Amino acid sequence: IQFTYTSNPDDLNKDNLAKFDGLAVYANIDEITLEQEKAMLDFVGSGKGLIPIHCASFCFRNSKEYVSIVGGQFKEHGKGTFTANLTPSGKEMLKGFNEFETWDETYVHQNINPSIDI
Repeated sequence: IQFTYTSNPDDLNKDNLAKFDGLAVYANIDEITLEQEKAMLDFVGSGKGLIPIHCASFCFRNSKEYVSIVGGQFKEHGKGTFTANLTPSGKEMLKGFNEFETWDETYVHQNINPSIDI
């Protein structure tokens, strides 16, 4: 995997994104311009990958389409130990995995996309 890093949201443009197969988002950029949003949505709509990591659900909060693709929008978090229940059971990708307990930031999301299903 070749990975190119930028912290400049102006790099979200058609010409620059055309160089890549996927876009990883790991940032706290609150807003996206209409031009940047169009370039990103066209990129993903063409079959390219969007890889939202950790705080990506806090990015681009002015874009309903981005929030929908990510699956939800960050609302708040705490921290603590919790049990990860892997549901729904029977999904092929979850075979061989059992519920587990872990410590982490406990992200709470809003604006959940009801059509997303693992």
